[in-house]
Amino acid sequence: MRFAFMQRFVGHVAEVEAAFLEPEVLRRLDGLPHVGRPELLELRDEGDTVVQRVRHRFAGELPPAAAAVVDAARLTWVQESVLDRTTHQTHFWIHPDHYASRLRCHGVMNLEEEDGCTCRLVRADLEVSVPIVGSNVERAIKQEVHRYLSAEADVVQAWIDERRAT
Repeated sequence: MRFAFMQRFVGHVAEVEAAFLEPEVLRRLDGLPHVGRPELLELRDEGDTVVQRVRHRFAGELPPAAAAVVDAARLTWVQESVLDRTTHQTHFWIHPDHYASRLRCHGVMNLEEEDGCTCRLVRADLEVSVPIVGSNVERAIKQEVHRYLSAEADVVQAWIDERRAT
């Protein structure tokens, strides 16, 4: 399944980019819908390129069909991201700690400045390989990703606003 989300931030690309790399912003993401506190595993700044690895865990309730084949306690994954500061493009991969043969996800996030605001376009490919319910699980994950990205955007915008106020 391919999907995309577009969001706008009040701030310049550099501010938005900095927010997504800020460990404090990661700490503030604790408690967002269905995802536990993110754990920063690696943040490596190589000048024009930044590599970030963050572990996440599912903290919600699975639909009954998914719960029949997946243990919610084992739904943890590492999101690996590689930002190119020259293009403001981040490629990302989701690496499940468990069920790796059942889930594949990768995508790209683009930041583009427009009239003092920054647009974030997230495009991803998601594949859930579970007989019979796979497409239902993909749709459910897509909805949860959208909910999470919306809540994440609020946290990022608040961080940007706080920095501008000081």
